[in-house]
Amino acid sequence: ADKINVALGEELGEEALPALSKMVEVMGLIPKMGIEKAMDATGSAMFKLSTTSTATSNDIVEFSKRLTGVARTAGITTDQLLALGSASSSMMLMPEVASTAFGKFITALQKNHNLIAKELGIPDETIKNLYASGHAMDAMVLVFEKMRDKGNMNALGSIFKDLGSDGQRLVTAMVTMAKNVDMLKDHLYESEEAFREATAVTNEYEMQQQSAIGILERANNLWEKAFVNPDGVDAVKGMAEWW
Repeated sequence: ADKINVALGEELGEEALPALSKMVEVMGLIPKMGIEKAMDATGSAMFKLSTTSTATSNDIVEFSKRLTGVARTAGITTDQLLALGSASSSMMLMPEVASTAFGKFITALQKNHNLIAKELGIPDETIKNLYASGHAMDAMVLVFEKMRDKGNMNALGSIFKDLGSDGQRLVTAMVTMAKNVDMLKDHLYESEEAFREATAVTNEYEMQQQSAIGILERANNLWEKAFVNPDGVDAVKGMAEWW
């Protein structure tokens, strides 16, 4: 808890710990990794993404919490979900718009994969097979790459056509992602590496603890505790009497 609050607290404030706690629980990481490793890995990925790009932790959290359920059902991993939120933030996409667009897109890839594949010249069953083998993110990146390479930025229009003006906003979000798919891949790489190593949060915590400000804060904390701890109160009283 201390490590998360120190490493991510500057941007997320008091929301840092609750946000990560909910995410690791909903994504089913605790039974697989244990609470400490899950928090270290998730926090490290978020910290690395927000410090190596123009994304903000707030945007990543807002995006991720709106898409957590869909992502887990589709087989998208925690580090991939965070990378999607980070890339969206760096592309100046609003979290609520981007998360809604990705939710519709992920669902459509499962239901209408043949239609999308035909529009983009992707071999039949490629998208379906990627989903079946647990590589949903690879399927998404493939679609974005094909959209960019073919210049067919309306390939996803049929998915959102029934949503009117809202549909156009969602199409715009997907087109932005397609045009910047290389940026998305960079974020996916950074997130996967940080999540696997699970050390970025600890490293940042230790660095801040050894800074002059960190040492001063700990000294102040000890001094404040002296006034509420019985032994400390006696010591302070003794010092006052001597003075």
